Amino acid sequence: MMRGLGPGGSATRRAALLFAAVVLVTGVRFADMSSLGELHARPLQLLDSPRDHYLHSSLVNIFVGHALQAVSPRRIQTLYLGAMALALGAMLLYGHRAVADPAERWTFFRILALSPLIHVLAFWVGKSDPFLVAGYFLLLLSENSLVVGALALGMTLAHLEQATVVLWVHALLHRPRPAVLIPLLGGWLAGLGVHHVYLTELGMAGSPRVSWLADRLEFLGRNNFARPYAMLALSFSWFWIPVLAYLRGRREWTLPLAAGACFLVAALSMDFTRVFTLLSLPLTVHVARGLAREGGGLLVPRLGMLTVLAFLQMELAIGRIWDNAWALMLVKRLGIDLRGL
Repeated sequence: MMRGLGPGGSATRRAALLFAAVVLVTGVRFADMSSLGELHARPLQLLDSPRDHYLHSSLVNIFVGHALQAVSPRRIQTLYLGAMALALGAMLLYGHRAVADPAERWTFFRILALSPLIHVLAFWVGKSDPFLVAGYFLLLLSENSLVVGALALGMTLAHLEQATVVLWVHALLHRPRPAVLIPLLGGWLAGLGVHHVYLTELGMAGSPRVSWLADRLEFLGRNNFARPYAMLALSFSWFWIPVLAYLRGRREWTLPLAAGACFLVAALSMDFTRVFTLLSLPLTVHVARGLAREGGGLLVPRLGMLTVLAFLQMELAIGRIWDNAWALMLVKRLGIDLRGL
């Protein structure tokens, strides 16, 4: 695939290596593995544990897993690692197609790598996130109304609540013409309808994910809003530097207002950084593209240093040694019990 990139493909090849290096340093971590086998095997049957009912809110991965018979641990891991690779490939494809100048493209990819996006894809393997991310980057490349509608539908089926915010923020930033906005809205409405039919078939009323969160609002509010400055830092993480560089000298209130809305929604979730990163995906791409057009803007003399520092921070930040999935796998292989540590 890399050989067929054509002229200027070296920037995309370097970006692929950079993304792979970030995944390698982060280490993959699998989530929800015990429930996914049951879910893939019987997608039209409610999971036994009420605590896992929220997993029925993501339809794409359920039925892809069912179609591929991904019910054993190895098959489940292969499926979701493939989905992560698909999302990373969609990011590379978007940058390669949307950014013509090789130097500008390499700048775009490096700025994008400063966001927590790749970390999120690698650290929550088993979630529907890659389907949402891949759908959005392909949506950015699409002009055909049918394709736009199909991708909006796919994103909504991947994660109804997150796709709703992502599509709203996308429309706010890009203000698409009616020929794009109408199929975008149509795809979202169709996804909403499919969700309703599916949950009705299971005998569930309303969104199981919203119900799950509603039962824990007090805990979530106390847990997240008790440390607002830390939560703010964890939202964009190192990407705050490009965000502030982009906003300097620009009278653009849409971006901070949308970021604030994403922050409030993410604060009502268990996985704050993961959820914020996904909700703010249009903002991340918008900032990276804007700075890339300027050759990096204020970041030009420091972009290389920032990339290295952000890379090292993944290993050196408090808790990352035990957070790293490769380290956990090694420790488990050695038979060391971490519960008492």
